[in-house]
Amino acid sequence: MNEMGKIALEKEHRDFLKKLPPILQADIREGDAPVSNVVDNGIWALTVKFIREELDHGQFFAVRGLCEHLGIINTEERKIVSRAISYLGSKNEVIKGDRLGTWRKGDAKLKPIALFPENEDESFRDFRLPLLQDYIKVDRGDVLLFAGFTSTGKTCIALNFIRENQHLFAGIDYLSNQVGQVKKRLLAFKEHDGLTEKDWGFELFDRKENFAPIINPEHLTVVDFLDALDGDYSKMGSNISQIHNRVENEQGIALVFIQKPPGRDSGFGGHQTHSFVNFSAALDESRKEGSEQKRMKIIKSKLTPEHEEKVMIYKIINKGTKLISLSPLEYPSRLAAVPSFKKEEWNFEE
Repeated sequence: MNEMGKIALEKEHRDFLKKLPPILQADIREGDAPVSNVVDNGIWALTVKFIREELDHGQFFAVRGLCEHLGIINTEERKIVSRAISYLGSKNEVIKGDRLGTWRKGDAKLKPIALFPENEDESFRDFRLPLLQDYIKVDRGDVLLFAGFTSTGKTCIALNFIRENQHLFAGIDYLSNQVGQVKKRLLAFKEHDGLTEKDWGFELFDRKENFAPIINPEHLTVVDFLDALDGDYSKMGSNISQIHNRVENEQGIALVFIQKPPGRDSGFGGHQTHSFVNFSAALDESRKEGSEQKRMKIIKSKLTPEHEEKVMIYKIINKGTKLISLSPLEYPSRLAAVPSFKKEEWNFEE
């Protein structure tokens, strides 16, 4: 939470305390609950922020369970948690549950969506998608998915998207489970393009799971890469859906990368991984033996569906920093008819 957020929650705390009867205010000043969230070690702010931002609407919880989840064991701090919940109850943000001692998150307030946003026709024209800027349209609030086999350029695509579009976002968060590889790639950009830290406008974070709760919907967020650490890939679709819910109808974009086996159009998690995104592509090694060339197939493109099922041949150079297209984005049967992309060489047929 930034400093302005802390100040706002502290003010809410003070205003709430002022409305209590004088006898209760006296009890509080004697130590039952501090007036400032600085004095209370941030328990009030932590509780309010967690309930507002982490709990789903309609989700039931008990004070004891909430304290255990937040790691709060001190009796006095538990009282602060109870008071914070009562405060949210006074604002109808939480409602008492049917069972004694339980609460549930209040229903969400409806947020109207502009029917005709200003410059809607121009909304996607500023974004440049590596290799695909002449074909694929990208809009704010979109989730873009790349399912890639090993060494097919996932991190290269992520960094080039950032490089081309970073001036369009309020902030950029790169969430990676292989931070070392990202840093090595940045050194390669420095070597080949002279890009230093001042040329990159993003923050890099080590993150391996539970991405959705920390996504800022106003930012460009890169998830490199999403995996099922417990081995249950049936959850992948749900995880992507949660990310989609965070950015939909907002100003940000989420760029999500997952691993995939060779020769398959879907990543680990199956076809469900394509269900909750606005654009998806499968990245593979070329089927020409011994070739370093790669193959991208567009699986889904909501804004430009005419390009679905088309493929592009590309390669990666400069130590994984630059992508070069070797063919137009076209249907496999049409590319196979072009002498440079003969069917027997590329074997586009599935």
